[in-house]
Amino acid sequence: MDKGFYHPVRGYWQTVGGSLSLADCPEGTIEVPLKPSINHVLQNGEWVYVSPPQPTAEELRAQMPDKTPREFRDILTDMGVFPHMVATKINEIPFDIERQRALNAWEVSTYISRTDPYVDMIGAMFDKSPAEIDAAWVA
Repeated sequence: MDKGFYHPVRGYWQTVGGSLSLADCPEGTIEVPLKPSINHVLQNGEWVYVSPPQPTAEELRAQMPDKTPREFRDILTDMGVFPHMVATKINEIPFDIERQRALNAWEVSTYISRTDPYVDMIGAMFDKSPAEIDAAWVA
């Protein structure tokens, strides 16, 4: 039979079909009902549901699917930013290494991740905010 245990320092754990008893646990351990979910906390011997925090914009971006270069260019086109405009802006970058890395990202990527810093860099070149890019990415 599964059992739940709680210790003020060690936290919660449970047995799975074992024969562990309170006598086998560190001093201060109490037996508690099984924890219903990761979003429950123990309060006064009962499990209380606590809503998980809302994900940050960065966490949401990390979950967005990658795009092919064509899909990314279509997103930009829908935002009024055309491929030749991007190439022109990239070629205006004054630092050789940074310009070449941006060109590499623009011209030879096999997929584009929403968290790629060049995505926001290209957006900023055309006064597009990360939130605007996010909305277009998932549309």
